[in-house]
Parts: sequence; structure tokens; C-alpha cells
Amino acid sequence: MDKKPLNAQSADALAALLQQTKDAYDAFQAKKLSLNMARGKPGPEQLDLTLPLMDALPADAGMISESGDDCRNYGVLSGISEAKKLFADILGAKPEEMFVGGNSSLELMFACLQIAYVKGIAGCPAWKTLDKVKFL
Repeated sequence: MDKKPLNAQSADALAALLQQTKDAYDAFQAKKLSLNMARGKPGPEQLDLTLPLMDALPADAGMISESGDDCRNYGVLSGISEAKKLFADILGAKPEEMFVGGNSSLELMFACLQIAYVKGIAGCPAWKTLDKVKFL
């Protein structure tokens, strides 16, 4: 295929490009890669270094949640499913109604800022409705 813009290509050239792109995509999918773009998330080898700190539990205790997340690492945004079930039972709620904040300060800060932007806080209007917003 030459370097002409797509809208200047012949139907045959476009069909060939489409097939070439599909083939490249299929080859990429065949690699079965699992990409995690989370910032600063340590790998299992790094987490294994913390095992001596985990003496509250035996080192061979199951640390993988029901949903398959490694509980030694950053959790999911709404909380570990087992913690949601525990607090739902205590509070008389459903697990899907629970938010269990993790130990990640960035996670909790994001949640607060999102609420301020979308709904507002303490009777103040939502930030999205304001012309200019400043916060510390």
C-alpha cells in the first residue's frame, strides 16, 4: 500500500490493508497477554518480600480473595468482596451496596474529589456546575 491518505486509496488497497490489520490483530490476540497498566503496582516477587511482616497469618495462608485478587496488593476500588460481605452483614445491607475504602490514600482522595465534582459536598454545588474551582 502506498502512502496516499486512506480516502485516496483504491478499494483493493483498502481491502488488503484491512486483511493485514486483522491478521496482525489476530496474531497479537494469540499471544494471550494480560496487561495491567496500574501505576506502581508491585509484582508477586516484590510482595513475597513482605511475607516476614505478615506474621499475624501463617506465610502459607490463602491471601487470594474470592474474586482472585492478591490481598497483599492494592485492592479494587469498591473494596475486597469478603470485607463487603462482612460489613454488609453487620450493617444489615447488601454487599453490592457497600464501599470498603482501601488503604490507598490516592483511592480515597479520588473518591472524595469525584463526589465533590459530581454531587457537591456539605450543601455546596457540584464542582462541574461552577466556572472556577480551587481546592487545597
